[in-house]
Amino acid sequence: MGNDFISEPADSYFVDVKVGKTYLFDEFLQIDASESLMVYSKDNKTQEILDLNTSSVLITYVEAGRIDVYSPSKALIYSMSGDGSMILGTKSGVDGVISIGGTRYRGYVNLIKGSGLYNVINHISVEKYLYGVLPKEFPTSAPIESIKAQAVTARGFTYSNINKHIAEGFNICDTVHCQVYAGFDGENPNSNRAIDETKGMVVTHNGTIAETVYHSNSGGHTASSENVWRSPKPYLVGVVDPFSLNSNGSTWSFTMTKSEISQRLIAHGTDVGMVKDMEVLGTFPSGRVSNIRITGTSNQVEITGAILRSVLGTTQLKSTLFSVDNGIIKQDQNINIIGSDTSKTILPSENLNIISNSGNSAIENKNIAVLSAAGITKLNTEIQVESDSITFNGKGYGHGVGMSQYGAIEMAKLGYTYDQILKFYYTGVDVTIINR
Repeated sequence: MGNDFISEPADSYFVDVKVGKTYLFDEFLQIDASESLMVYSKDNKTQEILDLNTSSVLITYVEAGRIDVYSPSKALIYSMSGDGSMILGTKSGVDGVISIGGTRYRGYVNLIKGSGLYNVINHISVEKYLYGVLPKEFPTSAPIESIKAQAVTARGFTYSNINKHIAEGFNICDTVHCQVYAGFDGENPNSNRAIDETKGMVVTHNGTIAETVYHSNSGGHTASSENVWRSPKPYLVGVVDPFSLNSNGSTWSFTMTKSEISQRLIAHGTDVGMVKDMEVLGTFPSGRVSNIRITGTSNQVEITGAILRSVLGTTQLKSTLFSVDNGIIKQDQNINIIGSDTSKTILPSENLNIISNSGNSAIENKNIAVLSAAGITKLNTEIQVESDSITFNGKGYGHGVGMSQYGAIEMAKLGYTYDQILKFYYTGVDVTIINR
């Protein structure tokens, strides 16, 4: 999307968002509103095709390629084309609120055919869509300038990912795969205000809308896009980020047993036997792990930090900015030495086996001397015991590319405006109003 796109009014852009579950053909979906439901032309939403004269209907996609509309008592009211050219809405049109399967959304509803199933689509303007996104992606109690920064990034992310699901017949989904979207029921006055006050605002680079990806916390240094997705973008360059330190998610620690790590690796298609240890082999300029060696009882592999995060779980291994503690535990043991000759010094050989209170332990040090005495002498020494778990000590939360959300919050607390926040996290960009 280039300069021609930026010259269009923001309100003229609609998206098809897949919402809720996927339905079987002929399975009913309940649609409700507080006013009469209407059938509209999707391409010309001022064109009212039919007033259904009811505020509650059941609709279903018929395998033959049509959408049947029924009364709550299942009397057929109307059959409409299943090619996507017709949509259901209220008399208020784009400003209406419609309940789809018990969850309220702004705009319109449509059904599209899938493979043996049908998907439910919320046809809605981008600005109204963002109302249902921000409260799920950002703390609504945060300073308003940080919420505005999130509004602009979410808007730009929407436009730059507008064709993410186009092969499936819609633009974007309502999950973390795109952006979490909860519709009208998920809205919040603070985030709605931030969206309204930045209406149509996007981050641009050389006149093109930037893909303004974001994450929770950078841990002190954002990542360059090519270090995460192998696709360099000039505005997604890692920067030192002091604002993300000492804030939510800036540091963390996570421990997992070696047995569970081994099982998760096998599920991923990598079998090293029982994991023995891990070693970080390289890091990116941001400090994030580029690759790591995993040694097991039967094999040794090298994988990327991003793959390891996927294997162990992104909510547990919160980022790839981590160090590894293989769990070699140093324990003090009380060792009982029985001697009978107070004048004799025992000089151990290179390998001296001493029976400790926890069993046999080998001390390898030819310089150790034990002076015995009549009776029992106690000697404190330190032995190493291998742990059955590995601990990851890390910083930040998320992929680390683009805007750090908690960094943005701290910047706003310090008095930075939303555009200053955006220009800090995205390199060489402008903040542009679509309707200009």
